[in-house]
Amino acid sequence: PDTIYNCPGILPVGNFRVTNYGDPPRDFGSQNMDQALTASVNTYFAQLALDMGGDALVEYAERFGMNGIPPLDYPAVASSSIPQAGDMDDVELAWTGAGQGELLMTPLQLCLVGCAVANGGKTMLPHLMKDVRLQDSILERFDAGDWRAPISTETADQVLEMMVHVVESGTGTAAAVPGVSVAGKTGTAEVEDMPNHAWFIGIAPAENPTVVVAVVVENSGGGGGSVAAPIAREVLEAALK
Repeated sequence: PDTIYNCPGILPVGNFRVTNYGDPPRDFGSQNMDQALTASVNTYFAQLALDMGGDALVEYAERFGMNGIPPLDYPAVASSSIPQAGDMDDVELAWTGAGQGELLMTPLQLCLVGCAVANGGKTMLPHLMKDVRLQDSILERFDAGDWRAPISTETADQVLEMMVHVVESGTGTAAAVPGVSVAGKTGTAEVEDMPNHAWFIGIAPAENPTVVVAVVVENSGGGGGSVAAPIAREVLEAALK
C-alpha cells in the first residue's frame, strides 16, 4: 500500500500513452497504492504492471481463476481471460494493469476475486444449487468448500482496507450504505466504437464480510462510480436486510 509512483495525466509508453480520466487527463502527482486505488488512477497501475512484469501479473490473475472456466453448477459459464505475458508488449501490459487492453472479465469472475479479498485470501466454490430432490429424497447435494487460495490473509486484509477508502472518500461513495462499512472499487471500461461499460464491486460489511456484489452496466456511457455503484448499493442493502 505504501509503494509510491508519480502519476501524470498522460504516461508515455513506447510510442503510445496511458491516460487518466478527465479532459484533459488529470495529473495526480505522487501517489501511493491506497491513494491511487481510492481515486482510480490509471497511470499508477500501469506503472505497477510494468514493474511487476507480465509473468507475475498473469500468474496472479490465473491464481484467481482467469483463463479458466469457474466450476459453477450451471451449463453455460463463460471464462475470463488475460493475454499471456509473451503476447503483451509494454503498451498492452500497462493498459492491462489499469484494467483495459485485452482483459476480459465476467461479473462472476469479479465476484470470485472479491470473495478472496473478503474471505482472508480464500475463494469458495461457486454454486447456484443447494440440492436436487425427488420428493423427500436428495439425489444430489452441492456442498460449499474452498476452491482457491490466490493471496495471503495479510494481502487480502490490506486490499479490503484500501477498498473501504474507495467508498468512504473516493470514486465509490455512491455505494455507501448508512450504518454499514462497505468496501468497493469502481471501473469504467472503454469499448472500441461503443459507449463505456460501468463496473462496480462491493463487499459488506467490511469488518465481517457476508456479501460480495459485482455490477456491470454494459455500454452505459457513464462511469462505474456514477452508474454501477448506486445499483450495487441497492443490492447490498437488500442482501443485508
